[in-house]
Amino acid sequence: MEESTHTREHDFGDFSVTIKQMKTSVVGALNRAMENDTSGFIVWPFSLLMCKYVISNSHIFENKSVCEVGAGAGLTSVVIAKYCQNIVTTDGHSGTVDLLNHNMLLNQDQITTNFSCQQLLWGEDVGDLANSFDIVVGASLAYKKSDFDPLFKSAKDLLNDKHDSFFVLTYEKLGNSLEKLISQSASLVGLERVQFDVEDMVDLLNQYGETQLVDYGDDVALAIYKKSI
Repeated sequence: MEESTHTREHDFGDFSVTIKQMKTSVVGALNRAMENDTSGFIVWPFSLLMCKYVISNSHIFENKSVCEVGAGAGLTSVVIAKYCQNIVTTDGHSGTVDLLNHNMLLNQDQITTNFSCQQLLWGEDVGDLANSFDIVVGASLAYKKSDFDPLFKSAKDLLNDKHDSFFVLTYEKLGNSLEKLISQSASLVGLERVQFDVEDMVDLLNQYGETQLVDYGDDVALAIYKKSI
């Protein structure tokens, strides 16, 4: 794997994050990456969008306990760790967790909080992590329909019961049928999508120049879910 990885610096203006990640030319298309379980070694575009969301709303993450699911190479987790009280960053593949831990340690000078890296399989018992987090983050997920139910189950199980706790998810829009399946999976476990300021989202997407906008964007969605009352 070493020959197919490189270290890249991601610049966010006031700071930068160094990430060891897969060379995209080696991985090729998303389907190939998913089949080879190497998707977590890539920094996907919508992970960058999540980073911009976190930076633009850093006050929301202050003094919060956060868990990232499907964290992959860890770029988003490093950014979150600049602002939150503590973070547990997770992935389903043990090899990806090793890379995740490597990248968190590589950026310790950027991290101002306690962190840990753990393997977490969506849909399975979350153990001691149950009901523990103010915010659950999922960046650039929701590609495989078979993942929707277990993803939302884990997010629900990880969230605590505070009124302002939420799950934030970025994903690529792949048609109305996908949106319907995601909505069904969220409702099935008792999570409901929350509306937020469209103008703020447009401003955020405009900062990310590769995104085309219609409503929340032709290609991207950033959705927030809370536990149903």
